[in-house]
Amino acid sequence: MDNIIKKLKKFNITKQREIEKEALKLCVQKNNVTLNFLFMLKEKSEILYWNSIKPYVSEAIKNQNKNTTNSPIKAQQIKKPHNLVYSITYHKNGNIKKKCSYKNEKLEGAYEEYTEDGKIKLKYFYKDGEKEGKFEKLAADGWHIIKGTLKSEKLEGICEVYLVDELRERTLYKGGIKNGESQEYYRSGNLKAKYFYDLGIKNGECRIYNDSGRLRIKYFYENGVIEGSYKIFDVFGNVKIEYNYINGFAGGKHKIFNKKGKIIQEDSLQNLKENFWLTKMYFANGNLKEISSKSEKGPYEKYYKNGNICIRGTYKNSVFDGAYEKYYENGVLKIKCIYNNGKLNGLYEEYTKEGKLKIKCNYLEGKLYGRYEKYDDKENVIKIINYSKF
Repeated sequence: MDNIIKKLKKFNITKQREIEKEALKLCVQKNNVTLNFLFMLKEKSEILYWNSIKPYVSEAIKNQNKNTTNSPIKAQQIKKPHNLVYSITYHKNGNIKKKCSYKNEKLEGAYEEYTEDGKIKLKYFYKDGEKEGKFEKLAADGWHIIKGTLKSEKLEGICEVYLVDELRERTLYKGGIKNGESQEYYRSGNLKAKYFYDLGIKNGECRIYNDSGRLRIKYFYENGVIEGSYKIFDVFGNVKIEYNYINGFAGGKHKIFNKKGKIIQEDSLQNLKENFWLTKMYFANGNLKEISSKSEKGPYEKYYKNGNICIRGTYKNSVFDGAYEKYYENGVLKIKCIYNNGKLNGLYEEYTKEGKLKIKCNYLEGKLYGRYEKYDDKENVIKIINYSKF
């Protein structure tokens, strides 16, 4: 054995492994022994292992020196005790492609498949031709590895998804269906998301965290659709945005909060069929700031910080349309007019802070038309202009 080891040392690591592979193949061909047995010996005792294959190592070394090594075996079957037949299939480069065992022409025991570069592709255990027990397989993306347990060929218990050695997902299964808690993880190992399944359908609370472990989003599922409160949190753990879902649709009220927890905006669905939304904006003191509509047509109101109305009108396609009023901060009417598709059209009146008439005129398609009157502080006419049609 020492002589064999000395000869092996003449070669580099890659050559040594190639020689060992060739030796194992020769050993199998000539002695009908199992590779499993030899690998078990290697794990338990290097001396026993080398004693078992050293004649074949010598032959493999001779073949290497003569440059006449046997071409890779494409496939082979080895008889084992207890009516087992061990089958090995190889890739063109000589690496193992598939290993499995048969009993009475049915798969039995470990079943393994490998990629051409030697990575595990999948690993199952069979019992009487059916998948049973722990398994491991490479996901379709070629990067993630799925590990779990099968019972009557169906997933049962914990199923985990790894990226290299990093746990990315853990889900509970029952009878091949997701059932119970499911978790997702960041590369750091911190929890990313947690939700629940009820016989394959998402139900109950769902939580999403940032990489530092702080709660970022919390919402609820009901029979597979988002239902009820949906909250987004800031970095301090305060509610930043709150939605209300109805049958998977973000209906009801949407609220936006400042850092102190005060509401600064509220959107509410007024008419689902017409998708009519009303938006309310608030000052930091809680007073109403603005009312507007996200729909094609709807009311518009703007308020002063003291709570008094500033502007009251109607929007259509993002421009004023219809009656329009503007007020001073003391609540007195300042302007009263009519808009048509964003342009002044019809009677226009303007007042002083004391409520006295200041200007009275008419507009046509955004331009002055007809009689124009200006008044003094006693409401006497001090100026008159007649505008002709343009």
